[in-house]
Amino acid sequence: MAIGLRRLGENKLTNIEEDDNYIEYRNTPWDERAFGVKTIEIMNAELNSNNDILKKLENTIKGPALIYFRADSNQQNIKKHMINNGYYIAETSLHLYNYKIKSMDFNKPFKCNLELVDFLTDSDIQQIKNISESAFQYSRFHEDPFIDTNKSKLRYVNWISDLVNQEKDILIYKNQDGDIISFMFYEFINSEKVDLILGGSKNGYGYMTPSFWASIMNNLQDKGVKKIDVLISASNIVIFNIYLKLGFLIKNTMFDYHKKID
Repeated sequence: MAIGLRRLGENKLTNIEEDDNYIEYRNTPWDERAFGVKTIEIMNAELNSNNDILKKLENTIKGPALIYFRADSNQQNIKKHMINNGYYIAETSLHLYNYKIKSMDFNKPFKCNLELVDFLTDSDIQQIKNISESAFQYSRFHEDPFIDTNKSKLRYVNWISDLVNQEKDILIYKNQDGDIISFMFYEFINSEKVDLILGGSKNGYGYMTPSFWASIMNNLQDKGVKKIDVLISASNIVIFNIYLKLGFLIKNTMFDYHKKID
């Protein structure tokens, strides 16, 4: 599975500031639907001195909650303050990029001759939901040992619905029977740059994934794309190695901090 930089739909941001510290966060009702508790995502933070700004955020919450925050793993102040305040690292992710798409020959690492479809039928949507529920193993929630696996699966099934409703672009590979084998949601940031959002392959068809990923690159290249960014779990070694062979490099490493409020 590949999870891109663009998250679910935008939501109002709230700030908490104190001295040289601040937190910018948002409520995430799309995740509340899956987990059954209030969910909050910290979007940005500056944690420079020893104060209680994280506690102030937690004091705004009534009842059980899940707070999560993805930050560069090299931000030592953030790491120190998050851990000292009871947050744990649930996932390590890699921000990958390839800004030489235009000059790449994607036929060299893998065959990229798959015929891709760029639209969805109602039947296709359900098939993609089934793939996301059964095939995905890696994410900021799947890898959290304190979150029920079935709820993590539901979260990604819900995400499919959200991506469809937001009319995100998609590429699909179907077999001769019309069954979806692989899919990838993506988004144009501008006419030359794309963020890959969410993709995967049906159980039992992992051998098709390299050709599908290469075919995605070839398809986007034909559309004039020159730059691609994607965020993946560091635990997803198979996909990571595919991206490396497709010319991607690591831009930075991210830690995903979680805290459950009871």
